[in-house]
Amino acid sequence: MAKLSLSTKRFGARYGNTLKAKYAKIESEHRRLHKCPYCAKLKAKLSEENLSTEIIFKNYGSFFEIKNDLDRYKISLGITVDTSITHLFNWLGIRNITIYNLIRCDLKSPQSLASDSPLGFCRFGATQFPALLYEGNNNLVSGIIGFIEYFLGDKKDLSWAKKIFNDKILVSKIKNKYTDLLRSNNLINPMNKICQNDKIN
Repeated sequence: MAKLSLSTKRFGARYGNTLKAKYAKIESEHRRLHKCPYCAKLKAKLSEENLSTEIIFKNYGSFFEIKNDLDRYKISLGITVDTSITHLFNWLGIRNITIYNLIRCDLKSPQSLASDSPLGFCRFGATQFPALLYEGNNNLVSGIIGFIEYFLGDKKDLSWAKKIFNDKILVSKIKNKYTDLLRSNNLINPMNKICQNDKIN
């Protein structure tokens, strides 16, 4: 009889030993730390101008696992492209950048802007900051690094906000009658979020 791992004991007598053994093998591979494809280390370093932060490359099977790691490593900032992970960050009160790929969004369509862009997905609170990925935005990486430096207390330069979010891109091709989209564009602007947060504090 195949020895079952702890991860498959939760199934009890269901599904059979062969299937559970295969599942345990896949799940153990899925949960372990993986090597960074760029430097072949389990943990990679991001370094630029005195910035040195550990980055962990890991696959997760559930939000519970992510939350446990966020607590274990005492994560204070997050960067993601997944809005589900963003919602988790927001719920936990962790400041984060969500990268939105505008290639997937039709900037001429109000419906697409409301459903595929940060105008529909980004929260108005001061924890989530949208970063717009589009052709010609060569400052995105330096903007993200500026975000990290700003919130880790190293620098108080706000130029990063304009590098990650151009307030003209999302609403440049729609008419002024779409006031809700124009209002959302103003509310999700990182500069406005920072200034609003400073007024509250």
